[in-house]
Amino acid sequence: MAALGVVLCEMLTGRLPIAGESMADVADRILNREPEAIGRYTSSVPADVETIVRKALEKDPGFRYHGRRRGRVDRRTSGRATAGTPRSTWTVR
Repeated sequence: MAALGVVLCEMLTGRLPIAGESMADVADRILNREPEAIGRYTSSVPADVETIVRKALEKDPGFRYHGRRRGRVDRRTSGRATAGTPRSTWTVR
């Protein structure tokens, strides 16, 4: 599921979630740092969608999605209107 998180992040922001100047720098960042918030690069992505991406990018596999079913439930419920709040609109780059 981590690969899906990378693809989603790149689709939403046009950037990789973790980048560096060299392969060693990228490897260090993957192992030791959290990806930057999607909101830093675009404000059009709802918080619940960012939560889905961040969960897919979790370093500890125990905290990632364990299968398509749970991810599907989160995707279906993201963006739903709650108590009269209109759905947010967002686009994929």
